[in-house]
Amino acid sequence: MSPRAAGRGGVRIAVLDNNPAGLAFWRSRGYTALRRSRDREHGRDCTVMRKAL
Repeated sequence: MSPRAAGRGGVRIAVLDNNPAGLAFWRSRGYTALRRSRDREHGRDCTVMRKAL
């Protein structure tokens, strides 16, 4: 089932801050930065991004 079919309004991802190519890739796909955070598993800095469906 797609996120939209499940009633979701958007998709969120977390991209490591030390991965500028990854951040650029997701921005080019329409994702916008919501906030900076820490990776839950390893405590690394990351950017939480969202794209509306």
